[in-house]
Amino acid sequence: MLKRPALTIGITTLFLMGFIPWYLDSSVEPRESLATQAMTQNETAPPFNDNTVNGNKLNSNIYAENSKGVSTTDAFNTQLAQELYTKYGDKIEHLAVQANLFKVREFVIGRYPEDGRNRFSTIIQMAFPDHASSIMNIIALMEQYTQWLAENYRLLNDMPPLERDGHLWEKRRALFGESAEIIWSDERELLAQKQRNVQQEIHRLGTDTDLSIDEKLYQLTTTLSENYGDLAQEMAIDPGMIASVFFGFDSVQQTLKSLSPQERQQEINRVRQQLGYSDAQIELAEKKDQIRNQRWTNGLSYMAEREALTNQLEGDALNSALSELRESYFKREAYTIAKEEESGFYRYARPRVYGRN
Repeated sequence: MLKRPALTIGITTLFLMGFIPWYLDSSVEPRESLATQAMTQNETAPPFNDNTVNGNKLNSNIYAENSKGVSTTDAFNTQLAQELYTKYGDKIEHLAVQANLFKVREFVIGRYPEDGRNRFSTIIQMAFPDHASSIMNIIALMEQYTQWLAENYRLLNDMPPLERDGHLWEKRRALFGESAEIIWSDERELLAQKQRNVQQEIHRLGTDTDLSIDEKLYQLTTTLSENYGDLAQEMAIDPGMIASVFFGFDSVQQTLKSLSPQERQQEINRVRQQLGYSDAQIELAEKKDQIRNQRWTNGLSYMAEREALTNQLEGDALNSALSELRESYFKREAYTIAKEEESGFYRYARPRVYGRN
């Protein structure tokens, strides 16, 4: 059973994690060319040690006074600038990489609340002087975006998933323009790959006649969970949608058609129960199924008589007879059925999909 996760104030992390990996490799040492402001050629910044951020360690000793009485807070700037240069120096021109540095800025501000913003600016200027302006601009936009997420998280959480996704992209494009597609390109590619995985599994299960209904249902829900995990609801996956997909499998329909009406309804109810429907929801869905069954029985009888008339009559006589036939079977819906048939659509000539229509 897939449950909708609560969207807490951690929404910022949730929506940004697609493009904000951590940036440090703890074994990297500073380059001499970037170390001259805080240390001589023979000095090095202390190695990373105890303090951690996102699983990466940063030594608290770099905040202490060194043996010569020189404040090593500047050594922190130099060390971090070197780490960033080593990690991103050959790809810093990419906007997605520049956007990654937003998390770095939050880390620096967390360590230095009083002057963290200025310190981060200095670090970026030291590490990437040719791209500093672009970086600081995109970081400022990222700050606006994350603040907007935090301020609107309740509203976003109450929206249907597709509507929420539309609002997110509208805000991203408003702030970043065409660059939004570049910054969130990894997120889109990851989503596309997940969708491909699910579509392939849906195709396989839809044509597999060897597996039982229970096994098909298990494999479908497992595939969705493996690809979307706790974000399943964010991808518009809920029990109703899964049921719609599952009942659409040709192999499932073959099984349902082979059952008696009573057995078929029991099987449909059982599938819904396994998907997480409540007893009240199952009861309501069954009532809708019964209404559909009545409509299909009526519709199929109409189609049989309609075919007989088309074999016997033609022209105005046929049109008049069909009009009377529609009135007798569909009453107030007769006009709608007539218009559908004029357009070439025959409602009860389409396949019956038990559990869906």
